Amino acid sequence: MENNDNDNNSERKWEGVRTWLIELGLSRYAPVFEIHEVDDQVLPLLTLEDLKDMGINAVGSRRKLYSAIQKLRKGFP
Repeated sequence: MENNDNDNNSERKWEGVRTWLIELGLSRYAPVFEIHEVDDQVLPLLTLEDLKDMGINAVGSRRKLYSAIQKLRKGFP
């Protein structure tokens, strides 16, 4: 039972990241964020270097993501 709760919690955290990526028009990166276990707690902590390490090589996409992450840090939706 306990594992089930943990699985549900982690799925909910992942859904938030997936929704955020869809809203940015960058849903193609959802599998990358999932592989690297980026949930709603880790997301605001990501740096440009982290995004590069995750394999997000397109500079435009990386900058869009980082700009949106900075807004998350400031508490914007």
